[in-house]
Amino acid sequence: MPKFRARHLFIALIALIIATPIVADWLVTQGGVAIETQGSWSIEGDRVVFTHPDGKAGSLPLASVDIDASHERTEANRVVLFRTEWCGYCQRAEKLLNALDVPYVAKDIERDRAAGQEFARRFGRSGIPVLDIDGTVIRGYDAEAIRDAVSALEDKKESEGEETR
Repeated sequence: MPKFRARHLFIALIALIIATPIVADWLVTQGGVAIETQGSWSIEGDRVVFTHPDGKAGSLPLASVDIDASHERTEANRVVLFRTEWCGYCQRAEKLLNALDVPYVAKDIERDRAAGQEFARRFGRSGIPVLDIDGTVIRGYDAEAIRDAVSALEDKKESEGEETR
């Protein structure tokens, strides 16, 4: 009996790890190049230290990084809309996010190959739009669910001490 419980606990733990969203931050150079990082980055002396998405450590000279743009890009990435140009519900979702004054990243899964691959890997053959609002995934256009997730994000930002809109 104990082996049976331990096995189920192990399986549940693996499922939780797989379901946990990977948090990514961004660094933006003075030249405007955006660099995705795995998790947070930090300033250590005259360097910005981070982890590349492949897990390797990295750093950049502080003078080469636009800190304000990096914060803005990271904040916008907390809300991601997977869309296509022709999708009416995608347009409605975008209009709602704009009305709520929420910074977001729109990824066109047909025009941007990397976005299409990310979409397929994360959501399979799901319909569009799909929104990822700080780890809460909303499939299809559901205005109430979008408002609720944005509200939860704003509450989380307040509790983390971030400025809200």
